[in-house]
Amino acid sequence: MRSTSSRDNRGIRKSGAGSVHFGGGGEVSAGRPDYAIWLMAFLLTCIGIIMVFSASGNFSYRRLADSTYFLKREVLWTLIALFVMAVAAVCDYRYYRKIAWLLLATSFVMLILVFVPKIGVEIKGARRWLHLGFLDVHTGEVAKLALVIFFAVYLSEIKEKIRQWKYFLIGVGVLALFGLVILSQPDFGMMMLLFAIVMTMMLVAGARLLHLGTLFLGLIPLAIIAIHKAPYRMHRILGFVNPDADPQGSGFQILQSQIAIVSGGLFGQGLGMSRQKRFFLPEQYTDFIFSVFVEESGFIGMIFLIAVFIYLGYRGVNIALKSEDRLGMYLAFGITFSIFFQAFVNMGVAVGLLPITGLTLPFVSFGGSSLTVTYVGIGILLNISVRNNAKRKKRAPDDPAGGGWNGRAHIPSRCGWGAGARTFS
Repeated sequence: MRSTSSRDNRGIRKSGAGSVHFGGGGEVSAGRPDYAIWLMAFLLTCIGIIMVFSASGNFSYRRLADSTYFLKREVLWTLIALFVMAVAAVCDYRYYRKIAWLLLATSFVMLILVFVPKIGVEIKGARRWLHLGFLDVHTGEVAKLALVIFFAVYLSEIKEKIRQWKYFLIGVGVLALFGLVILSQPDFGMMMLLFAIVMTMMLVAGARLLHLGTLFLGLIPLAIIAIHKAPYRMHRILGFVNPDADPQGSGFQILQSQIAIVSGGLFGQGLGMSRQKRFFLPEQYTDFIFSVFVEESGFIGMIFLIAVFIYLGYRGVNIALKSEDRLGMYLAFGITFSIFFQAFVNMGVAVGLLPITGLTLPFVSFGGSSLTVTYVGIGILLNISVRNNAKRKKRAPDDPAGGGWNGRAHIPSRCGWGAGARTFS
């Protein structure tokens, strides 16, 4: 019996057997997504829902007369995030080549709109949110994902030209433009996170260490100026260096966070039994939810949470290393870096290793924008992993993921840079 076949508008012929035939005659059978990375993300989200309720229940009851206010909103955002993840997971990641500039421009407009009265929302002196009907959108989170997608596309198109000053500076110019707007909101922590993500993506893409080092050195005086122009940033630095010097002022948050973590001991105080969350620890269900988690679950819980983030990062890097094309590789690296770096910074702040930045803990902290955007990234990773796991019977010469590039790109092997590094040619 003959199997029927048809062609879609991209010249891809689908056979009745479930395999996909590209225009050049290659055949690809469907692959499975990396379920492990989704399970790690969902596990962290479940922990987050529990901890948001635990950390916010007392606060929301006293302020809003509803102890489940933040819990209900977090569950709603989780459902929305899972839906957008499913959409991103079934969308071919290569389509982002066509809309990267549109996403970048849209996110930039959103960053500007926060300064428009009645549209932008000001919270504690910062304008970082857009009020869109029944929800507020954190524009920095949207810009973070848009920049990752843009630079993944940009780096995949210029290939080894990233080693030239011209193309390197074009990327720096785009990053600097976004950084300045985000800094003016102000959101110094998000700006530094974006620079860290993009610089790491450039490093993976083969940018010269001289160029990256020059950019890093150039950021130091700019960071110093930004700190001096905003007194609260200087207070945060002083509180980080010596929190005991002003325990009721600049050092208050760090000291209260450390008290919570130390109070957890080995096995913790028990779920819902944190004392620091009761109006001692500020931002207990957002910026410092990690401190509440450790106080209630102890050192064992802290190690477990860190291990989950590390394993999620490992799965993300693994997807990048198995990617069939530069775009998939850079997207996977960028998304993984954005999640792992932000988690590292948040936990580093909580234990006193880093100055306070205001960055939330991915999947765990309360925040719909952060959760939704992060799950879009997980969906993209799943889509890339589906293509990576597809069993190829024959690689078509005109397959855009078939490695038919003019240049060569080197990515790190699992043993580091150098011998064993995978090469696309």
